[in-house]
Order: sequence, then C-alpha cells, then structure tokens
Amino acid sequence: MEGFWSLTFFTVLAQASVGMALFSMCRSDVAPRSGILLSAFVICMGGLFASVTHLSAPLHGPYALTNFTTSWLSREIIGMSAFSGLLFLAFLTGNKALRTLTGIMGLILIYIMGGIYTRPTMYYWGGWIVYATFLTTAFVLGASSLLFFRLRQQKDAKAMTEILRGPLALMLALGILARFILSPLQVINAGTNFSTTIFVIHLALIGLGALFLLCLYVKSIKTLSGASSCSACFIPTTLLMVLFLWAGEFLGRVLFFTLYTYFGA
Repeated sequence: MEGFWSLTFFTVLAQASVGMALFSMCRSDVAPRSGILLSAFVICMGGLFASVTHLSAPLHGPYALTNFTTSWLSREIIGMSAFSGLLFLAFLTGNKALRTLTGIMGLILIYIMGGIYTRPTMYYWGGWIVYATFLTTAFVLGASSLLFFRLRQQKDAKAMTEILRGPLALMLALGILARFILSPLQVINAGTNFSTTIFVIHLALIGLGALFLLCLYVKSIKTLSGASSCSACFIPTTLLMVLFLWAGEFLGRVLFFTLYTYFGA
C-alpha cells in the first residue's frame, strides 16, 4: 500500500494521544498545563503532521471537509480537528468536564478511524478486529505513558508501589493481553501473505514490554513487604517498558498496512 508510513505514524500517534486523554480524564488530580496533557497534545500534533504528508497536494486538503455526510475521511479530519482542539483546551485549563469531553471525542475519533478501513473493497481489513486493534493501541500506549508520568511525580516508594499495583497497571496488562490475541487474529483474518519477521519482532517487543511490567509488579510487592527498598529502578524500568511497547505498536501497525488487499475497480 502506497504511503503507509505516513498512515502508520498518523494512526499510532493519534490513538496514543486518545489513550492518554482517556486515562487522564479518569483522574481528579490533573493540573492545568500538566505534562501528560502537554505530551498528548504534542503527540497529537505529530499525528496531524504525518497525516498531511500523506496528501499528494496538501494545499487541497480543505476540500476533503466537503463530504462529511458520505466520506469517512472527511469525518476523520473533522474528528481529529475537534479532538486536538478540545485536548489543547483541556491542557490549558485542566478542567475535569473538558477532559471528559476530550476523552469521549477521542473514542468517537477511533470509531471514525476504524470506519475508514471497513469498506467492502478492503474485505480482509473489515470487521470488529480493526476497531479492537485501534482501541487496544490507545489503551496500551495511553496507559503505559500515563504510568510513567505518574511514577515520575512520586518521591515516596510506597506511593510508587500503590500505582504499580493499581487499576492503571491492570488496564495496561489487559491491553497487552488483548494485543497478543488480536495480532494473530488479524493475520489469520487477512488470509494473505505477510512478513513473518515483522510479526515475530512485533510480538517480541510487546512481550518484552509485558515482561518489564511483570518485573515492576514483582518489585512493587517486594518493596511493600520490606524485602527490597530499591525504588530507584522503577522509573528506568518503566521507561524501557514504554519504549518497547511503543516500538511494538508501531511495528504492529506496519504489519496492519502490509496486509492491505483491495477488491474492486
């Protein structure tokens, strides 16, 4: 598929930004101009820039807005614009209601993005797997990034262990589990040739991320029980986990676009 690199960066960055917004809306202690919302907005802008590079004539991009009622692409542009605008306002104000609205808009955006790849002429991309894959990317990258930011804000070892044993880490674990289920299903559903190398490396990177998450959980239990007091390793270990998961999701999206099969005129 032509131009899939720009689409890879756009979809992954946009969905990561949605995930960060979703998990931040569940918290009541997000201050105005917080690091997590700033990072989400910067990542979102990176996704928008990547989407522009996919256009053969970027200056004609505004014409894509004219077919909102019939075109998923037009809906995606409008949805992305609305999400990024709300995200910026949420960053400036830290308002809980605004963060909630941003998260809801993010979910709508993921639904719209999935709609682009469920057309009859893209048979092997169709179905619920596309939507589940995009939502899983948002969960994995959003939860892992927020976990890193929250740990960086803590100085107390006990507070760190509570975060690592809390609902955010659990949601990340469930997201990783979903990725291990969805990626093989995606390949099986495609019914076409795919790169075994990309597939294996993709799962290996996600697996390394899962291993580091498990290490963090075990270390938090030992710290809580007094068997270990070395909490200094929490942040570098979490950073490595985040990097492996991001790399794994990027490769997974490359795999997704290489499974492209078109039927029709």
